[in-house]
Amino acid sequence: MVSKLAKFNITINAQQARTGAPLSPLLGQYGINCQEFCNLFNTRTGEISAGTPVRIFFRILPDKKYEFEIDRLVVGKLLRSCGVSRRYVRSIDLVTFFKVFALTRGTGGRLPLELSSKVQAELRSLIYTMKSSKLRIK
Repeated sequence: MVSKLAKFNITINAQQARTGAPLSPLLGQYGINCQEFCNLFNTRTGEISAGTPVRIFFRILPDKKYEFEIDRLVVGKLLRSCGVSRRYVRSIDLVTFFKVFALTRGTGGRLPLELSSKVQAELRSLIYTMKSSKLRIK
């Protein structure tokens, strides 16, 4: 098993990773090429609509290699973009939920006609994230 040099979480907007603060100093201290990471991250988040905040789990290995996983979407910011304030709202209707889901897919507000296993997994992830945020879907 490979030992890890460091691990951390960071939130970056999908398809908008750029070199510069706070990403460059964070990766630079471990000797990782920030431009290479930005290109890879922007490619991997190509299916998520641009500007959607995404939390990633980052692992840095001792040989200056790295792994990252797209952990989850930041639901609070997505709900705010749909006009829902989490401060006063404890439940949302199904239409708003699917509007948030369509925002994460980058489909311009349209839902896919068929639900592939990948889309089903993304729906389950979004439902789990909303439940963990103590939001109910009516």
